[in-house]
Amino acid sequence: MGISKSALGKDRDVFVDYELEEVMFRWDAQSGQVFRKFYGADDETLLTDHSNRLFNDVLRFGDEIDAATYALGRARR
Repeated sequence: MGISKSALGKDRDVFVDYELEEVMFRWDAQSGQVFRKFYGADDETLLTDHSNRLFNDVLRFGDEIDAATYALGRARR
């Protein structure tokens, strides 16, 4: 479905899932930071480079999810 980078503003957090790579990303609107969480992981990692290929693929091809789904995480296949 895809998410436009212009949707990553200050008004709301955005959560995106990308099953192909078993990864989810969280855009924190207040801080302007991006966090990555792989399937099966309990913690997330701050992504310092917004031009990261995987992050941009997730925006283009991933599906937006809700905060609860992101927080719960997903099991690896």
